[in-house]
Amino acid sequence: MKVLAVSKSGTHSFQKKNQKEIFLLEGLGVEGDAHMGKTVKHRSRVAKDPSQP
Repeated sequence: MKVLAVSKSGTHSFQKKNQKEIFLLEGLGVEGDAHMGKTVKHRSRVAKDPSQP
């Protein structure tokens, strides 16, 4: 497997900018990304059950 690009965004938007590097935080996701955290951050899924991992 080959990684072609990594991206993140600090806000919920339709585009994430490519980064030279990202930092993965165990159990949380990509450091600095709007979706980082122990629970779901996708607005439609939060509306159904905000406690989803």
